[in-house]
Amino acid sequence: MKKILTVVFLVFLGVMCLGTVGKASLRSLGDVYIHYGGGIKGLILTVLDRSSIENAVKDYTFLHDGLIELYGASLRAAGVDVLREEDGKVLARLEGDVLVFVHDAEPEFKPAQRASIEALHEAAVSSGAECFFVCIPQKICPGQSRFCARGIADGTAETDKTRMAAFAAAGYSVLDMHARMHDEGLSHPDLYYRTDHHWTPQAALWAAGELARALGVDDALLAPEKFTVERHPRFLLGSEAKHFGDLYCPRDDFDFPLPDFDTELTFQSEDDAPRTGTFAEALLFRDRLTGNPFKTFPYAIFLNGDYGIQSIRNLRLPQGKRILLVKDSFSNPMACYLSLVCAEVDLYDPRHADTPLTAYIRDGGFDAVLVTATSKLENDRFHFQ
Repeated sequence: MKKILTVVFLVFLGVMCLGTVGKASLRSLGDVYIHYGGGIKGLILTVLDRSSIENAVKDYTFLHDGLIELYGASLRAAGVDVLREEDGKVLARLEGDVLVFVHDAEPEFKPAQRASIEALHEAAVSSGAECFFVCIPQKICPGQSRFCARGIADGTAETDKTRMAAFAAAGYSVLDMHARMHDEGLSHPDLYYRTDHHWTPQAALWAAGELARALGVDDALLAPEKFTVERHPRFLLGSEAKHFGDLYCPRDDFDFPLPDFDTELTFQSEDDAPRTGTFAEALLFRDRLTGNPFKTFPYAIFLNGDYGIQSIRNLRLPQGKRILLVKDSFSNPMACYLSLVCAEVDLYDPRHADTPLTAYIRDGGFDAVLVTATSKLENDRFHFQ
C-alpha cells in the first residue's frame, strides 16, 4: 500500500512540475517520457527522472528546493536505495543513511598513461625531489561499509591496488592511506560524510600527520589536542544529497579543527590577491558557510575550492620543506593542515591547470612531490608535456 501511495504521489508531483514550466521544458519532459516507452510506466519513470525535475524548476529556488525534498521523501518512502545518475554512475543509499557512488574496477593504465607517470617521476627526481603516490581511499570500505538490502558490488579496492602497483613500478614511494587507517584502528565510514564523497576535515588532519611523518617532518603540531573543533550542526548537504534533499538523507554536521597555537601564513590562488594572516584568516573562506544548502558547498571553505595552481607559505617556518601536491578536492583541507609544519605547500590540480606539470616541478625547487589524485591521468590529460 505504501508503494502504491508513493507512486500516486510521484505522478501528482509530475503534474505539478508540468504546471510550472514553459513549452521548452514540456518538450524536454515529453522526450524523456517517449524515451521510457510511454504509458503509465513511462509517466512514472519520467517523474522519477531527477534531471527532468531539476531542469523544470531550476529557475524557481523555492519550488526547486521544495520539490527536490518531496522527491527524496517519496524515494525514501518507496524504499528506493539504488539510483542511476544521468552520467551513468550508480548511487546507493547504504544502511545508516550513507550515500555512495558505486564504481566499477578501473582497468590497468594504458602505455601512454604509464609513460606519463614515469615522466613525472623523472622530472621530480631530476630536480632533487622525493616522489610519492598517496593512495587516498574512497568512501566504500570492504568489511566496514554496510550495504543496502539489494546488494551492490564496488571495484574501488581493486582499482586502488592497480594504481598503487603502477606507481610503485614507476619508482614512486607508495603511501596506502587505507591500510594506515586500519593499522591505527580507525573506523573508515566515520571518516567520511554521509551525504558526500569527501572525507571530513578531521580525517584530513589525521592524513596530514601521516604525510608529515612519511616526509620526515616533525608532526607534533598536528596532534588533535593542538586544535579546537568549530562545529556547525546539520549544515552540510553534500553533492550526492543535493539531488534528493534532506528528507532522503539527513544533512551532515560540518565541523573542522582550528589550531590553538599561533600561525602566520600567506595563500595565493592563481590571479587572486594574496591573503596573509592566521590559519583561519589566510586559508578559510567563511562566505562558503552561508547561502542555500542546495547551491553552496561548505567544504570549499578550505582554499575557496579547486583551482589550477595554489600556494600556501608558512611565514613562521621559512626553512621547512617545500611540498607539491598533485591533487583533487580531497587534498584541500589536508594541504591546509600540512602547511602548518612545512615552509610551503603548492597545489596543482590537473583538472584546472594549464601549466605543464613536469615544467612546474622542474622550476619549483620542491623537496617532495606527492601525487594524491589520478582523475585526469585516467583521461590522458595529466599535462606532462
